[in-house]
Amino acid sequence: MNDSHPNEQVLLARERTALAQERKRFANERTYLAWLRTGLACVGGGVAVIRLLTFETLSHVFISEFIGSVLVILGILIFTVSFWNYYKYYEKNNILKSVTGSLGLNALITSVLIIVSLLLLAIAFH
Repeated sequence: MNDSHPNEQVLLARERTALAQERKRFANERTYLAWLRTGLACVGGGVAVIRLLTFETLSHVFISEFIGSVLVILGILIFTVSFWNYYKYYEKNNILKSVTGSLGLNALITSVLIIVSLLLLAIAFH
């Protein structure tokens, strides 16, 4: 037989639900940051391919610049999609009000990464 009071069970269930929501929020944050790391690797690899590889033939130079540009653009797309998915999680779960500070900071980080990536792409071809 269960000795706990019904109110205690309700409180315990609410606490467990709140903890589960926190775990999901942190998992969403980790996933977002992992995608940012992947995007940074693409951008860094793309800039490295453009600037560090040297070839004697014009066709090889064109191919390396094309591949490097594709990698930088892929990194920018990864930044954009990762933030979009991060935002959609909060929108779907109706918890945007409680995370506006975190959401704004991550939007700023994503925007800065996109701008820096575009600048690196422009500098790489200069």
